[in-house]
Amino acid sequence: MQLSTLYRAFDSLKYTPIHPQWVANSWHLKKIELIKKHINQGLCLDIGSGNDRIEDDIQNDGLCIVKLDYPTTSQRYGNKPDIYGDVQQLPIETNSTDAVIFFEVIEHVPNDEAALREISRILKDSGLLFISAPFLYPTHDQPFDFRRYTSHGLRLELDKQGLEVIEVKPHGNSITTVLQLINLALLDSVKATSERSRPLALLLAIPLGLSCLISNLISFVFFDFQSPSALLLGHTIVARKAALKNNVPVG
Repeated sequence: MQLSTLYRAFDSLKYTPIHPQWVANSWHLKKIELIKKHINQGLCLDIGSGNDRIEDDIQNDGLCIVKLDYPTTSQRYGNKPDIYGDVQQLPIETNSTDAVIFFEVIEHVPNDEAALREISRILKDSGLLFISAPFLYPTHDQPFDFRRYTSHGLRLELDKQGLEVIEVKPHGNSITTVLQLINLALLDSVKATSERSRPLALLLAIPLGLSCLISNLISFVFFDFQSPSALLLGHTIVARKAALKNNVPVG
């Protein structure tokens, strides 16, 4: 069996404890639940859509989801968005969008302040932004990975653009975060070994895969455990654009 075949097989099982990134993938489903909770109709722009099919997860014909991605990023993920564009200068009319999805993208944007300013511009008054960002997570999509955020830092940036935070969801807790990082380290070791010896990497994949399964089963027990721990994979925030009346925010 080729490693590429093994990786594809893992990807088809990404929402099961067999997958090394099960904890991180499970938070994607939690983010979908947040969208369903706060909005059920209107025009929603999914910025940095990558290879996700959020519309399939949401399954709501009343919510029109338009996918936007940067051209080179789109090529890397092998997807075809509805619109090509740069979040720092969106090709979207002002006050035209009911909601924006901005999941795991802001850390890759050179000017995060400009990105949030543009998102605020295109949102209608009281429009919603669903944004997530990593905190304790390995660098990825290098060299375009520029920063990490605490929930307080992300809230500060949102406040600057008139985006009022209405809900914050931490990704995990100290136990699930540490176990997920261990899984990622094991996965990285298999990938690094494959560059030197594919047969050896395949041999390593079996015991390391078993270790990941055990780690995920432990994580399952503690998945909904809430704690004020700073050991978090990241955060999802729901923010609302402040409605304006005579240029004065209404809140």
